[in-house]
Amino acid sequence: MDMTPISSIDKEQIIDTKMQLKERDSNMELLRCIAMFLVLLVHAGFLSLGLPTQAESLQAPVSVFMRLLTQSVSVVCVNVFVLLSGWYGIRFSIRRLGNFLFQVFFFSFLIYVCLVIIHPADYLNVRSLSRLFILNGEDYWFVKSYLLLFLFAPFLNILVEREESKQIVKSVLIVFFLFQTIYGWLSIKGVTELEGGYSALSFMGLYLLVRYLRCYGCDTSKYSGKIYISIFWGITFINASLAFFLARINLMVFGRIFTYTNPLVICQSLLLVFAFSQFKLKSKFINWLAISCFAVYLTHANEFILRSYYGRWIKFLFDEQNSMVFIFAVACTILAIFFLSVLIDKVRIYAWTKIAGK
Repeated sequence: MDMTPISSIDKEQIIDTKMQLKERDSNMELLRCIAMFLVLLVHAGFLSLGLPTQAESLQAPVSVFMRLLTQSVSVVCVNVFVLLSGWYGIRFSIRRLGNFLFQVFFFSFLIYVCLVIIHPADYLNVRSLSRLFILNGEDYWFVKSYLLLFLFAPFLNILVEREESKQIVKSVLIVFFLFQTIYGWLSIKGVTELEGGYSALSFMGLYLLVRYLRCYGCDTSKYSGKIYISIFWGITFINASLAFFLARINLMVFGRIFTYTNPLVICQSLLLVFAFSQFKLKSKFINWLAISCFAVYLTHANEFILRSYYGRWIKFLFDEQNSMVFIFAVACTILAIFFLSVLIDKVRIYAWTKIAGK
């Protein structure tokens, strides 16, 4: 047993971690974990299997509808994660920024080293090194968008949290979401700055929206969590049914329904946040998981892994297995990735504690 004395800084960090586990709202932390499960699920959908075709919708209507329903449920994942940040508000500090960046590059470097050991000829090159440092557009798009949100959060907080700015923020939100709906959803490539929600600008819109609702008296307790969940499922079925109809008539724009900028998807995401805010739950285990759940994204959504391994594995299961075996195998894959990522992140947390404590 290591009997090395714990420094005062280490003690403060340990106390801070324990307080986080104790004081975090486990109901919202559970939603954070669910959002990460949904990220895994959404990447197992259209990204891995592709869009359903008209022929598939005619030959296997039940299978196609279930794929569309799954996509309709899981597409809220990113919006929910950003809304949760806005629900509590991002409080910028150099230490938190360092922790975030250390987590990103810890997993990026770990994955790269493993792949170099397995396939040195494929990964010992400049292109792979540029991916290691996420210098390409497709590398960890969420990380870069969230990083810019993190850096701008102090200014967004000042804007939204001043009483005299209430009407200004309201006007900004109306103009922004009207513009985004037209040029970031109806015309999904209308402006490259929005990219269908794959952008820091869209993240800032969501962040301001939920901060505004929190700061200016949105009473989420007016309705029960069950009502919010019921409305969520109603919208989910509407989106899936509309997409199924469009697939059947071979109008290949139905994928646009499942974008982060779809106003109905944004409503779904808000409804989940409102619903879970009504639940009362305290669990150190859930909080312990939630602290590390971002690692789930960093492991499987790394560009080295996402399409080359995760996407191909899901497609292999879909092509080779019957429906029930496919569902079981995907569920096992998702659970394995989630818990393995969390456990690896605990090593990362220990390493960061040692580094930041020096």
